[in-house]
Amino acid sequence: MYVYVDILIITNIYVDFLLIKSTSIITHSRLKAFRGIAAAVLGSLFSLVIFLPKIPSLGLAAVKLFSAVPVVLAAFGYESRNVYFKRLFVFFMASFIFAGLGSAASSLLGGRVIVSRNGVIYGNFSMPVLIASTIGAYAVIQLYKRAADVSEKGGVYTVTARLGSKTVSFRALADTGNSLRDIITGKPVIIVNRGILSEIFGNIPDEAGLLDIPESPPPDQFFENAAAASKPRQYTQTLQCPKRRRHLWRIIPCKTVSGTALIPICRPDEVAVKNEETGQIRTADVYLGVSPIDCEFAVFNPKIL
Repeated sequence: MYVYVDILIITNIYVDFLLIKSTSIITHSRLKAFRGIAAAVLGSLFSLVIFLPKIPSLGLAAVKLFSAVPVVLAAFGYESRNVYFKRLFVFFMASFIFAGLGSAASSLLGGRVIVSRNGVIYGNFSMPVLIASTIGAYAVIQLYKRAADVSEKGGVYTVTARLGSKTVSFRALADTGNSLRDIITGKPVIIVNRGILSEIFGNIPDEAGLLDIPESPPPDQFFENAAAASKPRQYTQTLQCPKRRRHLWRIIPCKTVSGTALIPICRPDEVAVKNEETGQIRTADVYLGVSPIDCEFAVFNPKIL
């Protein structure tokens, strides 16, 4: 079978993104789409080892580990040694499992459709077939998600949110009436008491205090003197928004039973939701919003599960 480099690279972008996404789910790590794609492209370059002579098992393990190190770093970044090595181990094992499945498929099909060499899987597919398969797979996934979208009702949940090294846990109720979503990304929003969110976010801005841009100073304060007219004073620096965390707050409108409110929302690094009755834990890609009123329980739409 002839191996074409373009098809090899593209199919392995698929494979690597699948492995990265699996690692994200297993380790409960949030994965940004652009970082996942970039890491998959980086990982696909290592598929060129398929053109090398057959590598023995120990050498293949070394190559897999060598390729996994930058891919995991590119996908998730570096937070701590323990977290990084946990993700690296999961990605490494997932890669070996996938390589084993590919070798089995290659043997069963006699190497006519799928080839496995040096731990790299190559499918003998043309570009139009690959594109059509992608569109078809996406359509099937969307149909499945709609059919399987059975919202859990009632019950009390424990939500754990992490921002850097800080974590906070709080109790929450599932309520289909909470249809609030971020207007930019479309991600769902969990409504949480302000006091709880301040434990990990610190001071939370209100709808009037996000930028903290000062009022214009009197004209005579712009410059030290006429000779220094080309050198603005410190005021040019205070015009810049103060440094906040890398997680930015923004304001979105929220409809309540008493009217409409504006609430700040922010996206943490990770959110896990635990069903207190069954003990099942699921991750959720959501924003946390500040409740306009004091509330004992947070509220989320059960569809995030």
